[in-house]
Amino acid sequence: MVYYSSNNTFKWLSPFNYQNKLATLCTQSNRQIIMHRSGVSLLYRLLRNDALCWPEIERYVPPRHIALVWFMKALQYCDMNNVLSWRKPRILYNRTFQILITRAAFALVCQQANDINLYGLVEYADLFRMLFEDNNTDRSIICQQIQSTNKDLFQRCIANKPGDKLLILNKMCSGHSMVRLIKTSTFFQRFARNCHTLHDFSINILPKYSSFGEALSNDIYFMNLLSGYLTSTINSDSRLLEIVLKTRFHLQLFSITAVKLQHQLDKINMCVKQREKQELILDNREDDDNSSISNDRNDFVYDNDESDNSEFNHSSCEIAHSYTNLLIHERTSTEI
Repeated sequence: MVYYSSNNTFKWLSPFNYQNKLATLCTQSNRQIIMHRSGVSLLYRLLRNDALCWPEIERYVPPRHIALVWFMKALQYCDMNNVLSWRKPRILYNRTFQILITRAAFALVCQQANDINLYGLVEYADLFRMLFEDNNTDRSIICQQIQSTNKDLFQRCIANKPGDKLLILNKMCSGHSMVRLIKTSTFFQRFARNCHTLHDFSINILPKYSSFGEALSNDIYFMNLLSGYLTSTINSDSRLLEIVLKTRFHLQLFSITAVKLQHQLDKINMCVKQREKQELILDNREDDDNSSISNDRNDFVYDNDESDNSEFNHSSCEIAHSYTNLLIHERTSTEI
């Protein structure tokens, strides 16, 4: 029995808009495997299969499972396996998330809406719609928040041509691009941990907001998982790193120059102090000599011999002239 019909109420993004692929997928046998407990062991084996990351699955997968493997490849489960292979220490992921979102995706693309409520897959169906529905309101809310945050950081980090980068970012976020910003692995990393499940999120956080998209756009951990494009863009195109490196280089040159000049500055300070000390000594000597000359003059005030006075005046001029020459010579020698 084939469940798929071309009269789908949802319009899906690639690759879930391939009608022939969906017609092959939506069969009773595949529904039995995906929806019933009896098929869980097979699903786990397929989820771990390396063929999910290979381009030609027909060569490595039995024909009866080709449609299922294509379905898992379309759900980007290769990226999930990479997350599990390169997971950080002390972070444990539960593959139950994959089983449940696989069921929700199958129910939606195969138009089995009753299975959504029957198996309690409402939140997982919302996640799948965010990923692959053509015009999804929740995804638009998340994209607006990403645009706002990245625009601010592009300007603060001095990225080249921020307008062009925002256009590329918007295309990636909308899903109309070969490279998508919001991926299944993003939801897997956010909700597949035992201590931060989708069930916990829907009970404790989701009621505080008006929509799923608004709740996720305010979830710091989820938004950080979407920061890869921002990080790579700033690392490759931002002039901030160049400015920081140039500033650091000039600061290093300033320190080196200061160290080299310190010795010369010390010498100059020493010379200045010596010069001030010598000038002080010369000034004291000059004051003493002037005082001595004044006393000598007073000794001859009461002498009425004009010739003696004339000789004294002549001698005093010669002494003063000689002492002036001595001072000039000493100061010149000191300056030299």
